[in-house]
Amino acid sequence: MLWAVGRGVWRLDGIGERGDLSRLFVMGSSSGGNLAYHAGLHSPSKITGLILNQPYFGGTTRTKSEAASDEDPVLPLRANDTMWQRMFVEMLERAGADVVGRFDEDGSHAAELFDAAKAEALCEEVKEFVHGCC
Repeated sequence: MLWAVGRGVWRLDGIGERGDLSRLFVMGSSSGGNLAYHAGLHSPSKITGLILNQPYFGGTTRTKSEAASDEDPVLPLRANDTMWQRMFVEMLERAGADVVGRFDEDGSHAAELFDAAKAEALCEEVKEFVHGCC
């Protein structure tokens, strides 16, 4: 954000003229969700809200236990991933963050890139979140 402001991106893009920079939302998908999260940690007073779409907080490779659990009868990898997503929301709530959690049980990672209906639904949810925050 400092890079964009320092280089005049706001002015070049006309964002300052068309938008309200006092209500700044940062959005990221997948590893971009991780970046948006960290932007929020480092500039909390400048950011009104974070939109983390399927944020990825793992390492570059699965651990041995994760890799071996794909078909685990007790905790398959898909269930583990889902629980981590939900736990992240609960951790933020316990820390005092105002969280709106949305879960799509029949989706997949980056489904909105391949399914127009899912893309439209995501856009509507983001719009609802942004307009409902302030």
